[in-house]
Amino acid sequence: MGNRSFFKLPILFVVVNFLVLFGIYLGMIWLFFSEHDNDYYLSEFTAQVFSLTFYNMRELFFYFVLASIGCYRARLYDVTEKNIMIVAGIAVIAAIFNTVFSALWQTGYMALLDFLFQYYYSSDFWISAGMFILSLINLALVAVLILFLFSRWGKSEHNTSLVFEITAENSGWIHNVLFTASVMVIVMYFSSYFLAEQIFPSFYYDMADAVIMLLVLIAVGGFNSLFIYFSARRRFIQSYSTLQISKVLKSAGITLGIVLGIVVISLVILGFFLFEYFDHQGFDVLFMYLIFSFVALVVIGYVTMFLSSRFAVRKYFS
Repeated sequence: MGNRSFFKLPILFVVVNFLVLFGIYLGMIWLFFSEHDNDYYLSEFTAQVFSLTFYNMRELFFYFVLASIGCYRARLYDVTEKNIMIVAGIAVIAAIFNTVFSALWQTGYMALLDFLFQYYYSSDFWISAGMFILSLINLALVAVLILFLFSRWGKSEHNTSLVFEITAENSGWIHNVLFTASVMVIVMYFSSYFLAEQIFPSFYYDMADAVIMLLVLIAVGGFNSLFIYFSARRRFIQSYSTLQISKVLKSAGITLGIVLGIVVISLVILGFFLFEYFDHQGFDVLFMYLIFSFVALVVIGYVTMFLSSRFAVRKYFS
């Protein structure tokens, strides 16, 4: 029997899945640019590599939560050669199917867009909304596949692997890590969208923007993870002998719902004052108000995240 750990195999799953996805897309990009050897295409190729890393990183927390649930239900805790092969194999299959699903969805969607552009007018909003919906469908299908593979491949371990013992000593931090990762799933998607669409819109072809955006996403992800973890840490008081998946997801949902609601209300109020009082005040005044609004939104967001996470966790774990 190898070393028993709750999160080592899920982390292995995330790393293998990320590397396989990165390798597949890197190969596709390289094949596309292999016919060009000048400096322009080399720079564009490098920028797209960093862009690819950026898009894959925003899904890391999603796969970590999913793999943690899958390993728990399949009783895969012992870091043995057999379990490593099982988890790595599921990660590889999930990455391949993720690529296939994405290609099929995008091909069909682009064909539909071509038809709509020929006969109807289609705005950028509906294009973005359609791509977002397709990405959610793709993630849902991959999630079902991953959980199915864990349930099937883990059956052989049921007779030899005991249920992971969740005690008063480890219950709090296990549930807190899963709670933090669940919240970060949505935080990373919003952060990546804001960075890609508002701050670095040219990142897909500009290597400098792509590198900076990737570093910013890593910093934002790391800081937010620590902030959420330590905000809710002391609220995981009640211990459980089994993993409380539904309570973790409900706590994360309440936290995100409160934060989103407060941020939207704040945006409406700040937007009202912008168009009512500052829209015609000149560039300097307008610029200062925009800076103030950004800082206010950041402060409101983190204060709300701190309070709402403690409230939601206390509701289910205190």
